[in-house]
Amino acid sequence: MAAAISEGATGWLAKRVSPDQGVVEIALYTANTVDSDDTIAVDLAGYGINTFVAIFGCAHSTDGNSVITEAPTTSVSGTTLTITLGGSSNDDDPRCFIIWGLANGVSWGSLT
Repeated sequence: MAAAISEGATGWLAKRVSPDQGVVEIALYTANTVDSDDTIAVDLAGYGINTFVAIFGCAHSTDGNSVITEAPTTSVSGTTLTITLGGSSNDDDPRCFIIWGLANGVSWGSLT
């Protein structure tokens, strides 16, 4: 059964990096209890992002022995990015996502 994973849940770890160049990168890791079709909600504004740009996802099968690229489905409503796990049928595997977005006060035109 699909579950919603909340920020601050056991195994949730996110870190904001590299905002000084106008692009924010978040590295998000989950516990090994998440399943395909679970959802993760990320408050982009809480990490200083005003525009979602891209995501890269992986599943770590057998707890890190094998890394499998996943293609999660995403949607944005207001400042909340919702990630639906998928791309593989693996359950109970930790996931890693790298999320990119434009920093607050930055627009595409100001990056050139």
